[in-house]
Amino acid sequence: MIRNHRLLSINGFPTALKWRFCRNADGEKHYVFCNADEGEPGTFKDRVILTERPQLLFAGMTIAGYAIGSDEGILYLRYEYKFMEAQLKEVLQQLRDKNLLGKNITGKEGFDFDIRIQFGGGAYVCGEESALLESAEGKRGEPRDRPPFPVVKGY
Repeated sequence: MIRNHRLLSINGFPTALKWRFCRNADGEKHYVFCNADEGEPGTFKDRVILTERPQLLFAGMTIAGYAIGSDEGILYLRYEYKFMEAQLKEVLQQLRDKNLLGKNITGKEGFDFDIRIQFGGGAYVCGEESALLESAEGKRGEPRDRPPFPVVKGY
């Protein structure tokens, strides 16, 4: 369905292809990362989504998780948005209470997916996808050489 609608990433890369690469990547565990580490001056798109419609963002992460065979999502949030943590955790708990996150989502056996929040270190470069993964792994948030691409060898 994603392929039929020709959904593209912000960079123009076909979402269906990226998800297929991820689903077929080596390794037992796959992750869905949501990069909410906007660092561009005067940009607050992530903040607006996270304060006004976090349920939609978490639903999108859950759909991506199902598509790539992941059971864990990570909301990578810029540290300056620490003040949002309690509200976002409350929304996540509400989704768990409605069986929209956690084990056997909506009663579908084996459809397990949950989301946790991880804060970035505050460096602008951590918005770049491979630098974000480095930071999430506790390393210095510097971009990785490519290939391999993060969708193939990531977190």
